[in-house]
Amino acid sequence: MYDRWEEAAEAVIKFQLDFQPDSATATFMMSGASMELLGQTNMKWAGYGLPDDVQYQYVEQEYMKADEYPHFLTTLPIS
Repeated sequence: MYDRWEEAAEAVIKFQLDFQPDSATATFMMSGASMELLGQTNMKWAGYGLPDDVQYQYVEQEYMKADEYPHFLTTLPIS
């Protein structure tokens, strides 16, 4: 999550070339530093809440209450 980005990119390219999937998947390639900067609260990752040899994990919480959805949906900016 914090280093070896060249190797990670090579692995993604090798996977795509070797297996030639029908569609590309959204490969998780966010850096730990960028997630820290953004204040990510719904995940833990290696080096930030988890040991270095553990894959990222989602932190499930109730981020929005049911009665908050109507307000959220009617105040979205339309572009």
